[in-house]
Amino acid sequence: MAHRFLFDTMVLTRWENLPPRWARPRSEVLSGRAEIVVFESLIAEASHRLSLLPEGEQHARRLLGRILALPRVLNDTRPAVEAIEAGIGLNRITSQKGFRDARLSLVDFLSSWHAKRTRARLITSDHGVRWCARQLGVQVDYLPLGEWA
Repeated sequence: MAHRFLFDTMVLTRWENLPPRWARPRSEVLSGRAEIVVFESLIAEASHRLSLLPEGEQHARRLLGRILALPRVLNDTRPAVEAIEAGIGLNRITSQKGFRDARLSLVDFLSSWHAKRTRARLITSDHGVRWCARQLGVQVDYLPLGEWA
């Protein structure tokens, strides 16, 4: 099986300007040596965030079109009932451990869940997503936005 990567929303919106640390996963996906995992709500959130940038909606459509046109894209859009059920359990874990920043958006949680289901490495710049993925046993590559230079 090829490597699989799931890039979170923040990373997808900066697809063309990723830091050097993530050049290898991006190159592997672009060359077809790895698969990129995407799902409907991830693309919807990335599209929304991109459309708010000065470059506008045309830029969002072009960038997401290029990402979705990659030869090995896994369009994983199956129902997320299991993920939601697991999320409820995760919320209980976080309240018991006192993790204050555990309030993740549904897309952030689904990113971790889909990475687990597809055995993908999660690429993220979000501390909460990193924590969630680790709780689910997902391999994570984390780099805070402040260190992207």
